[in-house]
Amino acid sequence: MLHRLPKPTSLRRCDAFLPIHESPVDNVLFYSPKAPRFLPRTTMPPSRKTNLNGHRPPRYCLAWPLESEEIFAPRGPDYTTIVSNAVKALIKEYGLGFENLPSPVPPRSDHIQYRHGDEGYLFFVWITDNVDEKGLSCAKNIEYLEKIKKLLPGIANEDPIWIRVSWS
Repeated sequence: MLHRLPKPTSLRRCDAFLPIHESPVDNVLFYSPKAPRFLPRTTMPPSRKTNLNGHRPPRYCLAWPLESEEIFAPRGPDYTTIVSNAVKALIKEYGLGFENLPSPVPPRSDHIQYRHGDEGYLFFVWITDNVDEKGLSCAKNIEYLEKIKKLLPGIANEDPIWIRVSWS
């Protein structure tokens, strides 16, 4: 069960209610229905191409969670424009096809809906995932992560986290 704490004055990563696991996670845990929902960037989930006894790990996206109150605020930051500008900058640097982009995808915004309790939706901007080794190696590329942080002002102020998603 998630416990919500009072909202701090500045909340970009939703730290008040995301239970981020700080200790190393046993890989067997990833192949069970109880895989952690959130992980710090430094705790790498296994690649989706691996399996244990016929089970694949869930998909995780390396992302920055966003506060829904800020997304829908009348005078809040325009996250769509911020992400779009970041993609334009990456196209300028890496070319239209992103052939040399360290990540398998450019930054994109998305959301997941939780199906229990009053948790609702979690909005986030993600830059890579655990679908394959290229995505996982991107999460280790500190230079690329720092570049993305600069391209996503107001979103990527801190380290991203791994978010388990229900889509594959």
